Amino acid sequence: MAEARIHCCVGSCPRSIGVRAALKRFGRVPSEYICQHHWRRLSRDERRVWARHQRRRRRFGCDVAPGASARIWKRLKHRCAA
Repeated sequence: MAEARIHCCVGSCPRSIGVRAALKRFGRVPSEYICQHHWRRLSRDERRVWARHQRRRRRFGCDVAPGASARIWKRLKHRCAA
């Protein structure tokens, strides 16, 4: 049986990642995924903001600012699709 896959959250993108690969790469199975092609479209500063936020989440176990994760992720998805 074929492995379940998570598709890129940019509308017309055919790329996807397997559940096992996502688990290995991210340490969890995300509900949404941005492929490398679209992730590259983000500026260096945008990628740094996301990485800093993720480090704080891992360190403290929750969002430092409530709802910040959703806001940042929504903005990154919007920028990738543009």
